Amino acid sequence: MKSRIPQIATKLDETLAEALEEALAPVVEDAKAAVPKDSRDLMKSIHVDHRDDDTVAVVAGNSDAWYGHIIEFGSVQPGPQGAARPFLVPAWERHKLAVQKKVALAMKKLTETGRGNI
Repeated sequence: MKSRIPQIATKLDETLAEALEEALAPVVEDAKAAVPKDSRDLMKSIHVDHRDDDTVAVVAGNSDAWYGHIIEFGSVQPGPQGAARPFLVPAWERHKLAVQKKVALAMKKLTETGRGNI
């Protein structure tokens, strides 16, 4: 019996990144659709980001659209201008179970290939 653990380990990061990229696409689209219409720069900035520390995240904002957190959580400004208009957290909440399932399925496929050889 030969262990497949080294083979699985070498494919793990790539498999996870691919699964997350695919699974997070609906979160990105949902968040873009929920951004206030007067925030086009912010809408265009929402994307899946692969960071240097092997983290994959949905990011909303860049140097042109730095205000995403203010729209998401609101500001101290009184009245409707300061009210929170969440777009990213609700998008995540609507899709998080599907993301978890897609990642779990990718891991299952990776580890079940050649079953019995791990």
